[in-house]
Amino acid sequence: MIEIDGSYGEGGGQLFRCALAFSAITGKPFRIFNIRANRRTPGLRRQHLGCLDLAARMTRATVSEAQVGSDSCTFNPGPIKSGSYSIDIGAGSLTLLSSVFLPISLFSNGRCTLKARGGTDVAFSPTWHYFTKAFKPMVNKYFNEIDTHLERRGYYPKGQGAVRITTEPIENPPSPILLQEKGEHLKTTFYCASDNLPEHIGQRIFNSFQEAMRRRGFTGDIDIETNINRASNPKWNTGVSAAAVSQYGKGKIAVSGCGKRGVPSERIGKNLAKEMRRELEQPCVDSHLADQLLPYIALFGGRISVKDPTEHFLTEMFVMERFIGEEAAVTSADENQTYEFDRYIID
Repeated sequence: MIEIDGSYGEGGGQLFRCALAFSAITGKPFRIFNIRANRRTPGLRRQHLGCLDLAARMTRATVSEAQVGSDSCTFNPGPIKSGSYSIDIGAGSLTLLSSVFLPISLFSNGRCTLKARGGTDVAFSPTWHYFTKAFKPMVNKYFNEIDTHLERRGYYPKGQGAVRITTEPIENPPSPILLQEKGEHLKTTFYCASDNLPEHIGQRIFNSFQEAMRRRGFTGDIDIETNINRASNPKWNTGVSAAAVSQYGKGKIAVSGCGKRGVPSERIGKNLAKEMRRELEQPCVDSHLADQLLPYIALFGGRISVKDPTEHFLTEMFVMERFIGEEAAVTSADENQTYEFDRYIID
């Protein structure tokens, strides 16, 4: 039984989600305590219980009793099985739920389908556009099939979005993953989605983003794609989100964010531009993609270079090393750090 202190590093939900995925994949049971001890509302929330339930059902795991507010639990997985799984996590992030589902489904014995309800565009997590336009293309090659279908967007704080994700694993492991340099800039696309809001809001966010980028010397073309929906129930399905994705020959830099009542559209665009300019200093992928792709590099081998790794990144390293029993080699090149896994963790 691996013991994990849930207060380590950033001490949030990502530590718990990472532990669930690697426990399921390696077959090693774990006990976690001090869950989310560094958060304003410590312990498990509904979205974390949804992740626990999903991982348990995918592996027929034995799990200690857990409820909202629990600060500890144990997880003892069995073999990973294919199948269809339905989960409702309220207003929790569906893109974060996928960080449990996708790695586990890679090692199933066939097709897996996740039908989930919750938040598609939630603060402090990747939006649905970021998930499908930035993250998904980076992991497509690890699957024989990965299909995502958006039935309905769900915004904070109500959630009630609905998605379906279907995967089928590949038979042979992919080549080692190398993410060390961006290469030549190819294009940048700005995505905006809104429900029950005037159409001009998305355009104002984009205009503000584009103007702020130009002022800072960004000269590439920026395309725009908008998804405007006028749902029948504005009481619970009102919101706006935006994402910008810069595609390079070897890498990808992306940012995303959600609107908030009382925050002007122009400020949302400026904040996204500020974040994008900061992320463009990364050598290959933005810091959030680095966080999300790290587990796959640990599983299949490879190298990733990052500038100033996030607390999420370092926390994931801590958790993964508990399960795979090997520290990644770390080398420094100029202002960047390269993390290398020189062999397949899973054969």
